[in-house]
Amino acid sequence: MTEEVWTMENRRLLGEAERLLREGRSVAIPTAGRSMLPFIHGGRDTVRLQPASEPGLWQIVLVHSGGRYFLHRIVACASDDVVLMGDGNLRAVEHCRPDEILGVAQAVIRPDGREIPCLDQTALHRGRVWYRLRCLRRPILWIYKILCRNKIK
Repeated sequence: MTEEVWTMENRRLLGEAERLLREGRSVAIPTAGRSMLPFIHGGRDTVRLQPASEPGLWQIVLVHSGGRYFLHRIVACASDDVVLMGDGNLRAVEHCRPDEILGVAQAVIRPDGREIPCLDQTALHRGRVWYRLRCLRRPILWIYKILCRNKIK
């Protein structure tokens, strides 16, 4: 199977990713921003997404809600409301409807090609523990950013 590589403006790229995910295809998209630190480095990592069939707690998902796209972790869900939080956020949460979830992260792809699984029990446990450490995120992220100063833009 050959992979197609496209280069295009971010909004258009995400719109195309949405179309492919809704068709049942997997996609890999580059990431941007710091909201998913320390697990996903925007501008460095790529995320491979599969179509969202039944997204669950602690999974990282791509959402299209309120006219914008974002990649965050599910921290609570009910039948009509999903609560999401970026791993790098201290308090801010976002809400969406389940049908606004486009895809679930299968893996984070590092620049050297290593793939970090996102759906195994270890990854989900890591997300759950990190969420519970919200009160300690500020100092942990501060230290992390200092240690990785040359790696994080």
